[in-house]
Amino acid sequence: MNKPHVVFVHGWALNSGVWGEFIDALTEQCSDITTQCIDLPGYGTQASNDGVSSIELMAQHCLDQLERPAIWVGWSLGGMVAMQAACMDPSSVDAMQLLCTSPKFIADDGWPEGVDLDSFRLFSKQLAKDYQRALTLFLLMQAGSNRGARSLAQSAHKAICSWPDPSKVTLNRGIECLARTDLRAKIEQLTMPIQVISGLKDRVSKPESSARLASMLSADLIELDTGHAPFMTQPYEVVRALLDLIERAENEVIREFR
Repeated sequence: MNKPHVVFVHGWALNSGVWGEFIDALTEQCSDITTQCIDLPGYGTQASNDGVSSIELMAQHCLDQLERPAIWVGWSLGGMVAMQAACMDPSSVDAMQLLCTSPKFIADDGWPEGVDLDSFRLFSKQLAKDYQRALTLFLLMQAGSNRGARSLAQSAHKAICSWPDPSKVTLNRGIECLARTDLRAKIEQLTMPIQVISGLKDRVSKPESSARLASMLSADLIELDTGHAPFMTQPYEVVRALLDLIERAENEVIREFR
């Protein structure tokens, strides 16, 4: 049997460099896996283009890059992309760990758990003006006063900034994707093992949103005393949860084989 394959999809405005320290923590605990990081269009290794404003195009890009069916780990926008990919091609997604994500990012009368779009448009302008400084402040805000998390944030910043900055067009298209996406009508069809990890102090993707998402998916909900980047602030708790998910996904494959 092949080793479990884990694919990582980053959030808006960042790139796959954000995963480096977390993947080190994961492989330290379990070397019997393979990993793959995918950069969304307009970011990291894909920075030569100006991104896309459609969740379907982002998901298809990831499916096209995928080496083989995998356990998907998606953070924030990356979690939305993972859910869309699972709806488009369920056979490519053995399981999902969704970190601080939501089926609908922006608040309205039917989704009060969402966030205010204007605040993200303002942040997009700050990133376009001085990407590295705005990124530093964002990552340190997620790390808080946790010394270990601040060290991880600094490492992530260095890795992210080793690639060209995303263009203003890419950032704006990502904002428009967040504004348009509503997965609520699609995701109830998903049947693979799913974990939703929520940060109880998350001010970007509200914990109430994660709770509702877990209920929609009949998924395991894991709530951590952290902000929007639990893989950075509490990496070993997230690693343990992911290893449990990997084991569950493997058991599902064995049952189907029998």
